[in-house]
Amino acid sequence: MIYTVCSRRDGIMEYFAMFHSSMIPTKFDSGEGCKMDAEQKAILLHPEDNTVTALADLKPGQAVATGSDAANEPIVIRQEIPYAHKFARVFIPKGADIKKYGEVIGIAVADIHPGGHVHVHNVEGKRAREEFL
Repeated sequence: MIYTVCSRRDGIMEYFAMFHSSMIPTKFDSGEGCKMDAEQKAILLHPEDNTVTALADLKPGQAVATGSDAANEPIVIRQEIPYAHKFARVFIPKGADIKKYGEVIGIAVADIHPGGHVHVHNVEGKRAREEFL
């Protein structure tokens, strides 16, 4: 089961998913505008992110709302997205930064369309690259 815990730090809403063996609540609210429905399938971790994290296994053609996106427009999934993997929120052109948690975590090595799987096959990570240390 997944609980979503939300908190505010420096004015930025942060989200954390964690496993718990007991029953999942239908809603969990830890404060100021931070609510999540248990049926939510994905979450936008930071408003500047161009990726969204899956909270369940997602199938092609499935329309998924992030619940946190300002427009809250559903994103149509283009390919299977496993639980906890990322998918594109917007079109990400080859060479563009990949953002999660409001931070750059990699560079797109191919164009990634909204709803496309964002993973090692189309992202070069920035960790341990000399120019970023």
